[in-house]
Amino acid sequence: MRPSDEQVRELQKIALKGQGILTPQAFVDAARPEKAVLHGLFEWDDKLAGEQYRLGQARAIISWVEVRTKTTTIQQEVYSYVRDPSLGRTQGYIDIRSQRAEDNRLAISAYYVSLAEGMLRRALTIADELQVSHPFRECLDRMGAWRAEAQVDIDETDGNAA
Repeated sequence: MRPSDEQVRELQKIALKGQGILTPQAFVDAARPEKAVLHGLFEWDDKLAGEQYRLGQARAIISWVEVRTKTTTIQQEVYSYVRDPSLGRTQGYIDIRSQRAEDNRLAISAYYVSLAEGMLRRALTIADELQVSHPFRECLDRMGAWRAEAQVDIDETDGNAA
């Protein structure tokens, strides 16, 4: 859930109280009272919150499982399970060595490139704000161009499958 402008202002007040640092604990503590502006951003039913927390833990653990592959030239560790973008908003992970992953390799790669682009955009805005020299815009342009090419290939593959 994205905070409203009013909630963002409240978060800024909390950060000011913490000498410019906003901690998760200070955030939760400020949101705890039922009438607090930030209260609605959290699930306060402990049973539901506990289940949501465990699902988040499961997502994190699944995304960190690695498999080792060895070729004649290099050995590398890669994540064993990847998000299946063909499922849309439904969450599901597939073994990277499966036929389903092979059949959707461009879509899976494009999905993870789009995640990296989001993180790189965040790094770019932070570096710009801090007036730090960086190559992020060029990297973003190259990633976007690759993703666009991959999308054309995905679309062509989907068209041939129909």
